[in-house]
Parts: sequence; C-alpha cells; structure tokens
Amino acid sequence: MVKDTRKANVTQIYKKGKKDDAGNYRLISLTLITPSLKVMEQITLGTVFRHMKDKKVIRNSHHVFTKQKSCFTNSENFYYEMTPLVDKG
Repeated sequence: MVKDTRKANVTQIYKKGKKDDAGNYRLISLTLITPSLKVMEQITLGTVFRHMKDKKVIRNSHHVFTKQKSCFTNSENFYYEMTPLVDKG
C-alpha cells in the first residue's frame, strides 16, 4: 500500500501583532517524512550499536541486549553460575 505523500496537515503559527488578525499567522505544512525517518533510525541504531560493541558497554551478562540471547538464557546462565557458589556456602 502506497501512501499519498502529497497530503499534509496544515497548521497556523503565530508570528507577531494582534492574535485576532488572521494575517499575523503563518501556515505551515506538516508533511509525511516516514521513509527519511526510517533511514535515519537505521543509521543511528547501527552507529550506537557499533559504539557499544567497540567500547564494550554491553557485557556478556547482558543477554537481552545481545544477539541470540534472551531473558531465558540469562536466567539459565545465572543458575549455572550461582549453584556452585551456593553449594560452597
């Protein structure tokens, strides 16, 4: 489904002078910019992820933020690391 990008919401911005005078408002168009936002989102996400990986911001124990790991694998890992410590007292 292709959206019509020519459609826009139009709103008024007050410039100066008397607020009851229609000539003191400027009309602006709020157009659809979804494709640009998606590209910018992907660029930003990639940059942030690379920075976090390079600077080792995300440790191995942060399973939710690491590919192919989840809350379940985090719980499982915690269990296997803590069981010997509990056994030792």
